[in-house]
Amino acid sequence: MAATGSRLAAAAIAISCVALAPTACGGSDEEATAPAADLGFTKGLSGEEREAAATAEAYVAATAAGDGGAICELTSTDEGALEQCQADLSESFSPAEQPRFTVESVRVKGDRATVILSADEPENARDTLFRLTRIDDEWKVLVVGFR
Repeated sequence: MAATGSRLAAAAIAISCVALAPTACGGSDEEATAPAADLGFTKGLSGEEREAAATAEAYVAATAAGDGGAICELTSTDEGALEQCQADLSESFSPAEQPRFTVESVRVKGDRATVILSADEPENARDTLFRLTRIDDEWKVLVVGFR
């Protein structure tokens, strides 16, 4: 199972480097623009939808901050995957300015969720889709991609 979790984490990270900010994985040393609390992804949501949106929010904030450790925590489905992710991201993840997003939709069905973020300035960023799964009462990011 560790190999599968490792591959999923690596895929989510690789896609996020393209989807969220081209410089997020090894680019500039600029300061991050907004911490998770300022992104507003959970506003007006409750329950499972709020938890899923908070996970996407934490992922975007971690990408902006260049916080590979947080990215690994959010994407790793087991301890082996976490260790592999941390080894892979130890020196290849830099802070990057992120586009602004608005939550377009959050759908939860059992232990799966989809969060769609709309880019506030579509000419500078593409809408982004998060596929999440719940493991041990915690949402994990499986896929980040363009819609």
